[in-house]
Amino acid sequence: MVNPAMDNPTPASRLYRRAGRLLLLGMLALLPALAGAQDPRETHIELAASDDQVYVQQQLLVTVRLFYSDNIVRGELSRPEHPDAVIEEAGEQRQYRERRNGTDYRVVERRYAIFPQSPGPFQLPTIEFEGLARHDRGHVYRLSDSATLFEIHVRDIPAGFSGGTWLPAQALTLSDEGVDPGQAARPGENLTRTLKLRAEGLPASVLPPLEHQYPDALRSYPEPANRQASIGPDGMTAILEQTVALVPVPGQAGEVQLPAMRIPWWDVTEDREKVAVLPARTLMVAGDPATPPGSREGKPEVLQAKEQAIGSNPSDELVGGGMKWGWYAALAVLAAGWSATALAWWFHARRHAGAKADLADNRPVNGERPLFKRLEEAAKSLDPEFFTLLPRWTAAVTGRRCTTTGDALAELDSPELSQEVVRWQEHLFRGGSADRPDPEKLLRHLRHRRGQPQRTDTGSAPGHRLPRLYPPGIEPGGRSG
Repeated sequence: MVNPAMDNPTPASRLYRRAGRLLLLGMLALLPALAGAQDPRETHIELAASDDQVYVQQQLLVTVRLFYSDNIVRGELSRPEHPDAVIEEAGEQRQYRERRNGTDYRVVERRYAIFPQSPGPFQLPTIEFEGLARHDRGHVYRLSDSATLFEIHVRDIPAGFSGGTWLPAQALTLSDEGVDPGQAARPGENLTRTLKLRAEGLPASVLPPLEHQYPDALRSYPEPANRQASIGPDGMTAILEQTVALVPVPGQAGEVQLPAMRIPWWDVTEDREKVAVLPARTLMVAGDPATPPGSREGKPEVLQAKEQAIGSNPSDELVGGGMKWGWYAALAVLAAGWSATALAWWFHARRHAGAKADLADNRPVNGERPLFKRLEEAAKSLDPEFFTLLPRWTAAVTGRRCTTTGDALAELDSPELSQEVVRWQEHLFRGGSADRPDPEKLLRHLRHRRGQPQRTDTGSAPGHRLPRLYPPGIEPGGRSG
């Protein structure tokens, strides 16, 4: 059946038909652009994480991949950020091609090592991409995509952890080199020992200092610690090296035991505490050539050999007696020479007894004043060499053996100075999360403590800031004051 209205359209219907055809043609013309802007396969972001829960300050590896087609002209991919996390790029950016669901994509891949600093839920902000693409017909259009990583649960430090420094790592080793147990060291000989702490999955700033207590038979002179970190696709690896010079003390021949070292850490793979152990070392110290062990009453070895020779051969007694008198004469001449030297020294000291002089002005370069000047410079610039200079300066001031920062703070007995030093250590070894120390306060407390009298200043003259290291009026090298 034929509809008469269709065969005889009115002017109004013809107008509507024409408008509909124009609208349809316009929509068809826009379809390529709309399809290009809305095609979800043209560009998209994928996120992946190494774990869904980590401990506080444990390494979390996050991978960001951007898939895009060849018609992308340019674009910008955001990087992860968080106010309560340390974030480092893990290696170089990778670019490669991959086929997904029958479509070839170009891929940009970036990896990040993230260290959350507080326990609780951890959520990274959305990763976004914005760019421009060019259609086959030549026109340019915008496109974008975004993705959000799932929430990470950050666990607190286990209550049963026994270490003083929290170290959540994938692996941690402690080693040393430079001390040969099979070789005997002589008094005064300089031995170099290097301690090395290596951790996988931690930044170098959190590794604790390798402070070691050595026996009294050895003098120790540690150098500033050397910290290094490298990062790759598998995350961060940190190394701390501590070199110390060991000098055997005369009169301490025999076996010297270097104590073992123990550093507790948390194995994040097995989720339990472990301890890195450096076994004890035995160092052989040879006898002092001047006074070898076992010598009778400290006599020189030549005299002992001569007495043994005389005692073993009675026929040589007359000759031995003559030689013995020769030794007595030589000793008498030496004694007279020493007496004359001592008398001249005494007159020299007495002649200058009334002159005012500061002992520190004429001391060698390793005296108290040069050490304190270097200590001030390290404090002003917050140079970690401060922790090496402080025990040395404290030993020069107090006359006591100080090998570590803790020894020095205990000897100085200044709560204000200790508070600033501890704040500095926390700032260094907690990755900057602790408050930064104030150099002015550190200097003020250091100078104030220097001006105070020592707890035991026997032998120092009244009014002196520091205890005398030598008898009154006498300095090393024959100088007097």
